Amino acid sequence: MNDAVWVNRGGKNYVRKLPEHFKDANTELQATQRLKFAVVMGFLKPMKDFIHICYSGYAMKMNAFNAAFSHTFHHAVTGEYPDFVIDYPSVLVSRGSLAGALNPACESSRPGAVCIRWDNNSGIGNASESDLAMVLIYNPDKRKAIYLTDSTKRAEGSIEVEVPPEFVGDTVHCYLGFMKSKPTFGRKTRDAISDSRYAGSIRIMRDKGWGTKDKGQGTRDEERVKRKLFDGYFNDLAAYFFFSPQRREDANYLSQRMTRIVLI
Repeated sequence: MNDAVWVNRGGKNYVRKLPEHFKDANTELQATQRLKFAVVMGFLKPMKDFIHICYSGYAMKMNAFNAAFSHTFHHAVTGEYPDFVIDYPSVLVSRGSLAGALNPACESSRPGAVCIRWDNNSGIGNASESDLAMVLIYNPDKRKAIYLTDSTKRAEGSIEVEVPPEFVGDTVHCYLGFMKSKPTFGRKTRDAISDSRYAGSIRIMRDKGWGTKDKGQGTRDEERVKRKLFDGYFNDLAAYFFFSPQRREDANYLSQRMTRIVLI
């Protein structure tokens, strides 16, 4: 059995034959596949917990993450080698047969927040007013994702999501799906979750005072200290040369004050 290897997938053990060794394992096709693999993996990894929930009913003979990876790999990568990129509107971060969002859109409603809106299509098909919005916001610059799964109902038509301070000023991509308020997990999960819809991209609004209040206050305090020392230095200098000849005996006095100014 030197040419066999044991593999565990989905809780089941399999025996596989070791792959053969090729003289040239770096063909253009192989390099292309490896690069696409890395691009997709880098995109999906920050949202893997969300994927495990939202692909759980769709995955067949594979786990939820592999199902999401397969769809993204084959349908949501664009460009030519070596410049592959994710085609964000083609991504599905959730899959199922529940009615999806109607006319989703996003906007930066206020500094540090994203508002996602949609038309209420409750009562059409299997859409229900009580269906819960599933929102995912992906930041490609930071390679991070945030998500909500149970905070707003379909009938409400909008949801506002606070983003981390580090997202401010960045462009993010937004996705919206729905799940039944009382989902049945297992084989029926597919009926309890919708395909996600791309709500668009938006640059997170930056408040003029955001992230600068403490720093600005510290800077102002520092400037006041410098001005005070600087003014004190010139007062001492004037006194030294013009008004207080006796201070000439203290040679270290001004040098100490100047050192304090330089070090700050």
